[in-house]
Amino acid sequence: MKGNMLTFLVLLVTLVCTFGVGCQPKKITDDSSTASDRYLYIQSGGCYAPTGLTASTASKTVSRINLTTGVVDRTVADYTSALTDTPVAIAPYDDDNLYVLVENTGGRRIEILNKKTSLSTNFLINTTALSGVVRTLTLGSDGSFLISRSAAVERFASNKARLPNSTTAFLSAPAGTCATTTNAITATAFTSAGDILYAHSFTGASTNNRIGMTTGSTSAASTCYNGVAAPTTASYPTAMIYLPDLKHLLVAYSSSTAANNQVWQYTVDESAHTITAAGAAAYTNTAVINGPTAMAYDSTTGYVYIANGTTAFANSIEKFTYDSTAKTLTRVGTVAFSSPTINHNCINSMFVGK
Repeated sequence: MKGNMLTFLVLLVTLVCTFGVGCQPKKITDDSSTASDRYLYIQSGGCYAPTGLTASTASKTVSRINLTTGVVDRTVADYTSALTDTPVAIAPYDDDNLYVLVENTGGRRIEILNKKTSLSTNFLINTTALSGVVRTLTLGSDGSFLISRSAAVERFASNKARLPNSTTAFLSAPAGTCATTTNAITATAFTSAGDILYAHSFTGASTNNRIGMTTGSTSAASTCYNGVAAPTTASYPTAMIYLPDLKHLLVAYSSSTAANNQVWQYTVDESAHTITAAGAAAYTNTAVINGPTAMAYDSTTGYVYIANGTTAFANSIEKFTYDSTAKTLTRVGTVAFSSPTINHNCINSMFVGK
């Protein structure tokens, strides 16, 4: 009898543990994003190499990198089968998809790419507006987005209408302290107020290597607020990130003069419409940053990622912490966060997302 009772109890406990939750380990939930479900998305193609430097040959891929290990987790899409297509910029769309800006002389466009299936659909095609080589893609909080192309910046509303109108580029040849910046706009960003920050690289050493701030108003497009020359005439701005909570702008400079490969910090006064450079560079170690082509900011962790996209210094990605008081960057670790692979060649844009 005792044996039968013991057997019954064992069976009862087994059933409870199998179909219930009472015997299962407690699951600890955390609503905050962690490195395990977030990645650094990169694309290969379209990076800007200033005079004297050579961009590494693009693999024409979109990939994601594990934020913990720095290893390429997977190739999201490979554009090599379409011989004339090159992905030159990416931006977040939602958890399952991302935007891809595609350079193709006969078919420049923005696609929406599914991260899991690698299938894409055309989102925006405008042959009138996208009449020159496209470079960057920047999203605004109002649903609009910027596309820099050749010597101008196009802006489209959330409904894909060209701004300020169907026949005019949004930013073209701004005057004042922004002039003359009509050669290659290599990076753009929105301020919290919706105005535009941009970087311009000239064909050679010049005071036209500079960053600028223009209005975001459609009624006064291309109106210059403030322009600031690069640290030296041979410093070419190639990438930037804006930290809206701090009103800090970080700009990466590339150059064939090794010492000019630096990152500088600028404080933006959105009310006065001014850009003020820090007293010294935020980062200057050219054994780590040389030929930078892309930057990304992780607003969850505060880390800054910078890609070296030219042949001057491999094609690694470095990881930094940012001290907003000292206005300096500090490298995380003693080796590159993500070592070069074919997917790392000529990175032009990056972002952190799921």
